[in-house]
Amino acid sequence: MRLTLTIIAIIFAFNLFGQDLIEFRGVDRSGYYPDTGLLKQWPESGPELLLKIEDIGKGFSTPIVANNNIYVTGIKEDTIDILSAFNFNAELLWDIPYGRSWTRSYIDSRSTPTYSDGNLYVSSGTGQLACVDAQTGKLIWEVDAVQKYAGEIHRHGDAEAPLIVDDLVVYLVGGEQNTMVAFNKYTGKEVWQCKSLGGAKSYASPSLIVHNNRKIILAQTTDNLIGIDAENGSILWSFNLIQYHTKARG
Repeated sequence: MRLTLTIIAIIFAFNLFGQDLIEFRGVDRSGYYPDTGLLKQWPESGPELLLKIEDIGKGFSTPIVANNNIYVTGIKEDTIDILSAFNFNAELLWDIPYGRSWTRSYIDSRSTPTYSDGNLYVSSGTGQLACVDAQTGKLIWEVDAVQKYAGEIHRHGDAEAPLIVDDLVVYLVGGEQNTMVAFNKYTGKEVWQCKSLGGAKSYASPSLIVHNNRKIILAQTTDNLIGIDAENGSILWSFNLIQYHTKARG
């Protein structure tokens, strides 16, 4: 199946001159894009097509832009997730396999890569976490996180965009042993584990807030919404989603 990426010119044209979009949903994962000078009305012929990229692979993920390159995931083989880099001339710079894709349902790549300090962080559909050099496409480190930490993936696969917090990359594993694990983003060495409150990985990516000068990671499993101290992985609070929905149904 051939897929074509054409809307990227509309979404990312301003990044040729403005800010990069280095992670899922933009700055702070808020979905808020502060660009100015946008068109208030489309031309009759529609927006100008600036770029067309074909054969990017099958996937549900979002492209990101960093250093005037475009990074996107997709399946080009039956069971392998591929991370690809293109320039703004639509030329393929490199692509690299980074993990096993999800094959039970909706068989396409899911994870949007995250860019930080020259590297890309991305998760496969079955829970392998990888760090890739954004310039060369070289694999720097990888960990089969869901398997190593006895994690649990919900029925439609891992769709997480890894979150960077300072020198950490944090990753939700789910399951009965851990909720989340933090790794040094340069070496892949484990820094802390967060205990389990039960529940599998959900389809939500974690995000970061700062409250009273404390960095708090907001994470969700199938059972709970959780606030995690970014410094040491301790659970600050949790909200049981199953109990809430059960009460709401009466």
